[in-house]
Amino acid sequence: MKSPHWKTLAELVGISALVASLFFVGYQLKQDRQFAEAQTYANYLERHAELYGEINQYAEVLARANSGADLSDAEAIIIRYLVMHANDDAFLLQEQSAARRGRRNDRANTQELVLAAFLYKNPGARQAWLEINADKQALVDVLRSPEDRARSGESGSIAFRNRVNAHLERLDELQP
Repeated sequence: MKSPHWKTLAELVGISALVASLFFVGYQLKQDRQFAEAQTYANYLERHAELYGEINQYAEVLARANSGADLSDAEAIIIRYLVMHANDDAFLLQEQSAARRGRRNDRANTQELVLAAFLYKNPGARQAWLEINADKQALVDVLRSPEDRARSGESGSIAFRNRVNAHLERLDELQP
């Protein structure tokens, strides 16, 4: 027959092993989350570098759009593409950041501000952005039910667009 001391000791060892394994799992989860955040940020930097490369490649077209010059059809397509790329990058980073943390946060809001600043400093890009969003909204509204349209302003790309618009309006008010 085993002594009660051995039984108690075995239970303590078992409980200690369980607690240690829970700490290890928690540590692994933390490392996995940090790795996912680093990977997301690396992907963002890669896409951002790609976007700036495209802007540099088409700087003359962007300058023509900003000056209000008439653009050829090809130049208008380039501007629309650059603006859609900038918008999609900002929106996707916001969504990834919010999903990781389970809510919207200041880092995600920074992406809205960066996009608003880019659009504010580039009136040709801003005009293209407004046109793109008007086109999207006209097409999406046809496909959505009235209930979906009522909810659409609460989250997602429409809410993102509304917040960027609000930032642009604030920038317009601040400048003389």
